[in-house]
Amino acid sequence: FEVRVGWGDGNGKLIIGGDGAAAAAGTVNSTGGVVFGTGSGSGQVVFNHTSLDYVFGSSISGHGSVQVRAGTTTLSGTGTYTGGTVVSGGKLIVTGSLSGSGNEVTLSGGELVNSGSITGTNYGVQFNTQGNVFTTSGHVAGGVDAVFFDDGGNRLNIQPGATFGGRVDYNNTEGNTTGFGAGSYRIAAANYRDARNTIALNNASQTVVLEHPDSSGYINVVAVPGAS
Repeated sequence: FEVRVGWGDGNGKLIIGGDGAAAAAGTVNSTGGVVFGTGSGSGQVVFNHTSLDYVFGSSISGHGSVQVRAGTTTLSGTGTYTGGTVVSGGKLIVTGSLSGSGNEVTLSGGELVNSGSITGTNYGVQFNTQGNVFTTSGHVAGGVDAVFFDDGGNRLNIQPGATFGGRVDYNNTEGNTTGFGAGSYRIAAANYRDARNTIALNNASQTVVLEHPDSSGYINVVAVPGAS
């Protein structure tokens, strides 16, 4: 069976935790997943809980959105809902796949960890405010940019296994840190101001080679075997 939220022309919410203050998370058992309506209404799934390891494995689809406000939530299923995901607090871990909206995940005061797949028709991940952290060892893609910085003062951690379908557009923002795990990387990048941002390497064998990322080019991290 499926859980229907905001069905028809109405609006509705499925709240995991509390509607106001964060509270203990409940359980959703649905073999058919969570389905938003396709009418003029819009549904939401809200994660606002106190758990540090809450796993939501059901699929989510239809005309609606996901809000992450508190707690640590893992989305391990398939998400094809059209309204995207906003992380305004807490931590979202994606081990499944998210696709179907313009800006797939928007960071507005939280943390995102991706080992799955995040794809948006505009941006895969957007930094909307300062102080967010995004760590990826999975796939991120966007029709305009894979990752877009709408504000500075954020951290992007790129780990082994990470792939990008599109550029990382820093949008001339400042105060960002881009961290790299062990190994070598070639990241398509745009509007990166080298003097106003920081690149953090994993070890002394790595070196940075910039190929015009100030306009549209690449940030290369080269690991030299045996170097220290």
